[in-house]
Amino acid sequence: MNVLRPLLIGVSLLVGAACGPIGPTSAVVQADYTLHVVNGTTLALAIVVNGQPVAVSAAKDAKDIPVAALPPLPWTVEARSVSGRVVLTLTVEPGSVVDVRNADGTSSHRAPGARADLSCGRLDMYPGNTPMLGPMPGPGVPGDCAP
Repeated sequence: MNVLRPLLIGVSLLVGAACGPIGPTSAVVQADYTLHVVNGTTLALAIVVNGQPVAVSAAKDAKDIPVAALPPLPWTVEARSVSGRVVLTLTVEPGSVVDVRNADGTSSHRAPGARADLSCGRLDMYPGNTPMLGPMPGPGVPGDCAP
């Protein structure tokens, strides 16, 4: 039996190596919940989180709102025109922003986001560190840029 033990251990190690790495191959890292507002419209917009104004996004500007300036999650984020009209709404829940770093150097990111294509430009809102991707802005509809 003592002679077989080293042989069995060796075979086990070879089988394990053939099946792939033994250690972790990816890791979830601390997610960044910084709220990004990319306002490509001609409207100045109030950014309201859970009913409280937290920032103003100027026309044709981008705004990063740090987590320290925001209430605790979950968030209902609204972009409102100067008249109070809700232009866009985004919901952010705890755990909804996920960053994964893989051992091979690749990574993945998942986060909620909201977009509005208006006749006066595009508005994006999202938490996390990866900008929203997508097609060219749509045409919007007449009157959608009224204050």
